[in-house]
Amino acid sequence: DVFTRNCSACHGASGVEGGVGPSLKNEKSRKNYAQTVTWIENPQPPMPKLYPATISEKDVDDAAAYVQSL
Repeated sequence: DVFTRNCSACHGASGVEGGVGPSLKNEKSRKNYAQTVTWIENPQPPMPKLYPATISEKDVDDAAAYVQSL
């Protein structure tokens, strides 16, 4: 749900389609879980910074877990 609301517009409905943002398929080969959390909390442009104003720490953890599962 967190991914759908906040990430899918750029990364695609399931995260693997890409679009404005890159596909996140096999992101776990590029970043481990902790690195994924760090990236979501402190992204580089053009990815928007959503934490902590828009999404919570739990949302970050949930999104990172989802991305790692792709």
